[in-house]
Amino acid sequence: KINRERHSLRCDTQYKIEGCQHMATQSRIYLPHNLDFRGRAYPLPIDVQHMGNDLTRSMLVFADPRPVSHRGVFWMKIH
Repeated sequence: KINRERHSLRCDTQYKIEGCQHMATQSRIYLPHNLDFRGRAYPLPIDVQHMGNDLTRSMLVFADPRPVSHRGVFWMKIH
């Protein structure tokens, strides 16, 4: 059972790394979103997205980085 779980995690990680390597060739990427009836937005790409696990989010970088303002720090503490 443990080997099957590790194999599944290994395949998932490899799939996400390959998706990031493909997107790394682009200077900018856009993540299209889908809205549900409640108005919630969900990203369409299933391999690389900002709502993914820590590995996936750590590989995304803003194209135009900006420093975090005092107001931004306030809202980060709230969330």
